[in-house]
Amino acid sequence: MDTRLQKLILIALLLLGSFTAVQVVKAEDCITDGLTVCFDANKNSFKIEAHASLKILVPNEEYGQAVVEYWDWYHPEYAGHVSYELTNETAGTQDVLFITQQQAGQLHASLYPMDEALTKNVDLEKVLALNYDHLNFIPMTATGFAFLVNKTRLELLGLSLDDLNEDGLIDSVDSFEKILELKPLWDSLEVNVLPLALNEPISFYPFLTAGGFSLFDSYDALKPGFDSEAFKTSLSFIQELSSINWNHSETATSETYTWKLDEVLVNDDFVFTLAGPWMNIAESDAAALSEWTVSKFPSYLENELSPTVSTSGFGINKDTFYPSAAHELIRILKSIKGVQLIIDHTKLTPLVTKISLPYLIFEDPHRREMAIAYQHSSGEPVIAYPNHPDTLAIELYYRMDLMKTIRQLWDKTISLEEAQALIIQEAQRVSDELNQPEVIPND
Repeated sequence: MDTRLQKLILIALLLLGSFTAVQVVKAEDCITDGLTVCFDANKNSFKIEAHASLKILVPNEEYGQAVVEYWDWYHPEYAGHVSYELTNETAGTQDVLFITQQQAGQLHASLYPMDEALTKNVDLEKVLALNYDHLNFIPMTATGFAFLVNKTRLELLGLSLDDLNEDGLIDSVDSFEKILELKPLWDSLEVNVLPLALNEPISFYPFLTAGGFSLFDSYDALKPGFDSEAFKTSLSFIQELSSINWNHSETATSETYTWKLDEVLVNDDFVFTLAGPWMNIAESDAAALSEWTVSKFPSYLENELSPTVSTSGFGINKDTFYPSAAHELIRILKSIKGVQLIIDHTKLTPLVTKISLPYLIFEDPHRREMAIAYQHSSGEPVIAYPNHPDTLAIELYYRMDLMKTIRQLWDKTISLEEAQALIIQEAQRVSDELNQPEVIPND
């Protein structure tokens, strides 16, 4: 067995509780008895228990109503057998759960191991830890940062807007090598070329992946990876970035690079920036004179910069009396029509595949672009500390004072080697705190 996966077993939330024994029978004569999940390969569907009655946890009222209507249309013989409850009610008591990946980790011992037939056209790479031993969670939506390009400004500067490889990113700026080579052009402008936030770690994370670094890529909560050559290369990339006055301040020092990601959208004052679905991109773009496009991040040294996304999706309550019907409900909700329900009845950004994308209809083109960009993002690692399994390892990144060292590196007050050593030291300090064993009081 791969040693990386062996480590994952020891630290993932997956092993916090016992698993429900599940029997999946793939035969037409399978009998649904409340314990057996029956999959009919000829019909490519799961059988429904005779007296099945399902409750599904949903993010909003409109989506819940759409789910019920879709089920009643798809299975008229079982119309009225599905109802919904909202997420502000108790999560975990329903038969089928639309939950965040963090909730899936917390509820892991209570989730039903699902049949592999549900994996078709699903991006499971973003939730490897949650599904290490069994299929427990099916990601359907994502949220996180993507790259935003001001097409109008590029065109006014005489740069081509072609995207010949159709990857969603304009070819003339599809790598940071190309962007850095345009330094004389950026220096001639009086706008925010790239409003970096050197006081905020989450939006800055994609730039730390420029050298091929990925936080906790070994799935070991005690090894974030800051000692790697890939991370050192990322720090070297940050040094290169600091050679350009991206915000056209008088000094271009790190203290001038504060959070302006919302401001530059409102003022249409950027060439490149970062944006997430919560930032009302379509509304701001409609009000702006310029035309914008959302895409994946440019590459560096042929490495795709990879922001993390947090996912939401489906799980099944292990205590359901109707596991086969629950499988069937998820099967139709993860179909192309099911994904369209998410687009039409929520504000969430769906996770799409190359197969499903051509059949999906987005009224907001930026939402579609965001969904495509998320294909190139990595999932936020859902792994826990071995001595403190209620604490996710990602807390390390949020709690450590990473940006202080990044600012020093930007201002050239420390060397690359010193920056890496300081970050390793800070990560170890915070990791030791987070991995303290839980103290159980004596009765």
